[in-house]
Amino acid sequence: MAEIAVPATVHRLGAVAQWSERGTHNPLVVGSIPTRPTNRFPREFGSGESRVSQPFAQLWAETWNSHDADAIVRLYADDGVHRMAAGATYVGAEELGPMVGRSLRGYPDLQFLIRDQIATDAAEDSASRFVIEYTMTGTQLEAIGDREGTGKFVTIDGAMIGELASTGRIARCIDYLDHHSIRRQLGLTD
Repeated sequence: MAEIAVPATVHRLGAVAQWSERGTHNPLVVGSIPTRPTNRFPREFGSGESRVSQPFAQLWAETWNSHDADAIVRLYADDGVHRMAAGATYVGAEELGPMVGRSLRGYPDLQFLIRDQIATDAAEDSASRFVIEYTMTGTQLEAIGDREGTGKFVTIDGAMIGELASTGRIARCIDYLDHHSIRRQLGLTD
């Protein structure tokens, strides 16, 4: 298999997912099976130090897992934007706070597991970019939007892609969460 050239500014910040011991993985081929990462590559590529780090991704998950709504909102810049790929957009603490509160009330046992994270160094005139791949679990006890509380447990994969402000807080992100899978697991669709 040919080696893939990795740009010097890309950092792979540690996979924590369960990896298959079999098969090969090509992220461009649907259905390929990821294999366990090897020590063949250093943990960082390039010479610059990334402001987006594994500790940030871990902080993101730990903050959500703490269920401290104010701390979750503080992960975002004052004018931070969180856009759900399914359509809703939340800007600033006044909109992020209610969204976080609904999520925590709807899923009182909500937990996030970081499966992988990738970051790029910021150029002097741009923000650091990041991707956090996660698994969300929880039991939906209260309604969220048009999804009634069913008392059913869900396990949902998602990915958040975004930029950090110079303060290290989220400036903007897009959250790709599988809403169809949520509905299916809650028994609200086939």
